[in-house]
Amino acid sequence: MLRNYLKIAVRNLAKAKGFAFINIAGLAIGMAAAVLIILWIKDELTYDRFYAKTDRIYEVYNRGDFNEDTHLWPNAANPLAPLLKKDYPEFETVVRYTGASLLLSVNENYLKSDGLYADSDFFHVFDFPTLQGNVKETFGSNDGIVLTESLAKKLYGSIDIIGKNVQVDSTKSLTIIAVLEDLPENTRFKHTEYFLSWDYFEAGMDKETAESWINIKVPTLALLKSNTKVENVNEKIKHILEDVQGIKSELFLHPATKWHLYSKQEHGAFTGGRIDTVRLFSVIAFFILLIACINFMNLSTARSANRAKEVGVRKVMGAQKKMLMGQFLSESIILALLAGFTAILLVFISLPTFNTLLGKKLFVNVADPHFWLCSLGFILFTGVLAGSYPAFFLSSFKPVNVLKGVFKLPTARFSARKILVVFQFVFAIILIISTFIIEDQINHAQNRQNGYNKEHLISIPMNNNLREHYEAFHQELIYGGAATSVTRSSGTLTNHTFGSTNFSWPGSSSDDLDKAFVALTADGDFKNTMGIKILEGRDIDIRQYKTDSSAMLLNEAAVKTMGLQNPIGTIIKNGDQQWQVVGVVNDFIFYSPYQSINPLFILGSGDWFNFIYIRLNPNHSTPENLMLAEDVFKKYNANEPFTYHFTDELYAKSFENEERTSKLTGLFSSLTIFISCLGLFGLAAYTATQRRKEIGVRKVLGAKVNSIVHLLSKDFIKLVLIAFIIASPIAYYVMDTWLQDFNYRISITWYTFFSTGVLAIMIALLTVSFQALKAALANPVNSLRDE
Repeated sequence: MLRNYLKIAVRNLAKAKGFAFINIAGLAIGMAAAVLIILWIKDELTYDRFYAKTDRIYEVYNRGDFNEDTHLWPNAANPLAPLLKKDYPEFETVVRYTGASLLLSVNENYLKSDGLYADSDFFHVFDFPTLQGNVKETFGSNDGIVLTESLAKKLYGSIDIIGKNVQVDSTKSLTIIAVLEDLPENTRFKHTEYFLSWDYFEAGMDKETAESWINIKVPTLALLKSNTKVENVNEKIKHILEDVQGIKSELFLHPATKWHLYSKQEHGAFTGGRIDTVRLFSVIAFFILLIACINFMNLSTARSANRAKEVGVRKVMGAQKKMLMGQFLSESIILALLAGFTAILLVFISLPTFNTLLGKKLFVNVADPHFWLCSLGFILFTGVLAGSYPAFFLSSFKPVNVLKGVFKLPTARFSARKILVVFQFVFAIILIISTFIIEDQINHAQNRQNGYNKEHLISIPMNNNLREHYEAFHQELIYGGAATSVTRSSGTLTNHTFGSTNFSWPGSSSDDLDKAFVALTADGDFKNTMGIKILEGRDIDIRQYKTDSSAMLLNEAAVKTMGLQNPIGTIIKNGDQQWQVVGVVNDFIFYSPYQSINPLFILGSGDWFNFIYIRLNPNHSTPENLMLAEDVFKKYNANEPFTYHFTDELYAKSFENEERTSKLTGLFSSLTIFISCLGLFGLAAYTATQRRKEIGVRKVLGAKVNSIVHLLSKDFIKLVLIAFIIASPIAYYVMDTWLQDFNYRISITWYTFFSTGVLAIMIALLTVSFQALKAALANPVNSLRDE
């Protein structure tokens, strides 16, 4: 029986090659798009969740009240980890880590690379696969280093290097104790190429910093013992900072299962983040596949009149309904198999481009039998889903009516096919509106005045050599013609930077101690280098005024927050430290262009610097300036690569996530429109078939081609208009909710909806015009021949 089903199915598909091609194309595109999204979703859902002890791994977070709201932030003081391990038996271990960017060398092979300093139990928490050595037993030695496979090959060309030495920053020789597999892409440690002990890092700290409870900068991770309730632990550790140091913030543990997906916070609780995007694209994947199946249904039922007599004859010959259903389901499964293998081919072809768009390294493991089993199940599910309605519909024809010639296809005003087409366009219109609004929001932020001059401005990280020779480096850059001004800072203009509370000033109240201020440091030429404006007072200049190591600049937001009428000369205190305000600068964007500008303190400092900013000389070309700057850099760092970042490029990265979402939404809206148009094409073919005799009569009576085209097209335009009316409020709600995450955002305008409606109608008209013209130009003799 099955063999007979397949034989007849192949014959029927061979007779309708055009129908088969369109159905296979629609299903293949829908399935390929769904598979790509599923690959991305899988990567997101497994991010930092593939460790053997994932369900017991947590990160220490803080919860505190400031700026009239409750906030969350990670990291802890350096002494916290030893305290938790010693005094709280619920912890199996607690580890600290922090980033490292060091110059590694073997003989004359020099390489600047990113790594981590970590506590000795780090690899008891994270079970990264080891290629050489016993990392769990040996890591933690002050003179040991762990390399990843790729770094080992860069330095030695081999992984058989246990016991060999690596020179670090040309000052210390460390012994290689283990080699790991390259870390996965879906972990927070993905850029790490080596590991050094925390003791090695701590040896470079001064005692005051190492023992400080105020300096909360250390990422701290905890591994709880089995069967430990995290709620009970949170209650026990909540007031540690207040008990030890009188700091008004609570400690709690954030699970590894939520690190990546739950990063958005509101009023002191995690409320979402990447999980919202995952849910959104899960819905998109489901509906794209569903729309592809709807397209199949519409095209199959459009051919129903051609199959009516076949069904009638087979029923007269004794075929039962379930046999006919089996026949039609066989045809849909064959189409789904062809579409499925085509979809897999499309996935392999498009995956590199998709990875570039996402900034990821997704892959399909063809050697994994689970992949092929899941693919087969997915294809069969799609085939059954797509073929179910046509199978029920076609097998339900009554043979008496069919063979008498009085068989008539349903003409309900709101038939299932019309409802399905409306559904397709509702989803497509929602995606189009969303794409337009996301793009408008990105343009809105990009056009925002950032308050400083990011052109010809570069930043380089400081190292020990530059700290020691900064004044000479600074002067040679300017006198050599590479730069017009140079300054140092603790952070960059485009990333998170240090912030704190507990500041007081003349006229401030106890409530003002909870107000948070972001802080940067500067030593001189901050105004000229960054291209900001001094509105009152002067710039900090430690070279000319030695007391400027305790000077401060305020931005306009800080002046407003503090309620200062005459800020110049104001003394601002934080514990035993105090600064004098010497100037007020304009508000400039120093983190996200989507957020409001926070109150900012720019502090004079003698030694707290991590970056050097260089204003390149506009009289020279950029390559010439960089070459001159590199020559000066190499004078003090002979073996280290000259690493720099253009500020305008870093600023552009602020828009990456939103641009990626916009491109993905645009891509999938285009695919949805294409598949929906195939469905509309099918309905147009169905309508033309159903009304062929009516069209023949109208032509015999003198109807013109344009009137017949209008007759056939107007119903489809109504369907699109209905879809637009349904989609518009849904799209408005979804995008208005999305925009709430941005303090600096657009207002949704009617023009976006109007232009989307016009676009949808034009697409629909172009789609149905072929079938409408074909029907209008047909010879009426052919359609009326059997009357």
